[in-house]
Amino acid sequence: MPVYLIRVGAPVAAVEAPLSERGRQRVAVAARLAADEGASITSALVAPNQSCRDTAAVAAAALGGSGHIEDFKSLSPGAQPQVPVRRISAAGNVLVVADEPEIGRIAAMLVGRPSFPPFEHGHLVCVERGAPAWVARPDLGRVEMLPFE
Repeated sequence: MPVYLIRVGAPVAAVEAPLSERGRQRVAVAARLAADEGASITSALVAPNQSCRDTAAVAAAALGGSGHIEDFKSLSPGAQPQVPVRRISAAGNVLVVADEPEIGRIAAMLVGRPSFPPFEHGHLVCVERGAPAWVARPDLGRVEMLPFE
């Protein structure tokens, strides 16, 4: 089952602040692009702050998972990525919302690599069967294959 990872859309100020209007727009575009690729979710695991919850709500509305958004403390800044990766891997069809560097660390662990290309605000990545599949790029208005084999 695929796992979808999205970096929090641009917050108004700090990541604890609500999502900015620009951030909402980027997330909405990324989620629509992902839905056009057939993405759908059953739940969302989010870092416990307002901008991540806002990001999850906007994305989940387009991806069909608006019913279950869960704060996941293990996605907080400084948390060890091994803990959330076990839970995320078991969930499948889940949207994971966090900021950098946490979202990049989790992506790297999910695909078994030492690092992962940096996520821009609102970029949504699909990981399927332990491999990166594509990234929805709201800045470009398109989905691109990731540069991994």
